[in-house]
Amino acid sequence: MQVEIDDRTLRLIDPSGSYLWKWVPSNGRSGEILSGVHIDKFDIGTFHEGKYILQLNLYDKEKKVKWNFLNIYGAPHEENKMEFLAELANFCSRNKESFIAVGDFNIIRFTSEKNKSGRLSRSSHVFNSVIAAQELIDVRMSGEKFTWSNNQENPTLERLDRFLITKEWDDT
Repeated sequence: MQVEIDDRTLRLIDPSGSYLWKWVPSNGRSGEILSGVHIDKFDIGTFHEGKYILQLNLYDKEKKVKWNFLNIYGAPHEENKMEFLAELANFCSRNKESFIAVGDFNIIRFTSEKNKSGRLSRSSHVFNSVIAAQELIDVRMSGEKFTWSNNQENPTLERLDRFLITKEWDDT
């Protein structure tokens, strides 16, 4: 667990200094969020920081359009998932511009997003309700079907990472 990211570390990632960086430290052993915005391509309005979400309000200089980027690290433990989903619903509902919500949501949406049989949890149903209520589009990622493994001999595999966009974003 790192208390803060220093400038030297960021320069290893971004040696030319072309990005503005915003970092949210972890709550416990997981959940750090790091976002970088290319300052030649975007103007940054404001940042909104939650426990599980970092929102960047951006202005695309080339397309001349405002939009929001939500960087997500969802609650990894079941007892905190409702708190995360309430925060997600709140962030989504207060956005007036189109947005992208991307990251590790730590929730599957369908039983097909797990390699082992089982039922969906209550949080999965609530997650699907948030997506439906906000009319979000869950963009299919290419590559592997699953994005997480417990790295055991007989591993559990799940799709926890996702890329959600608003209908307005899809129209641009």
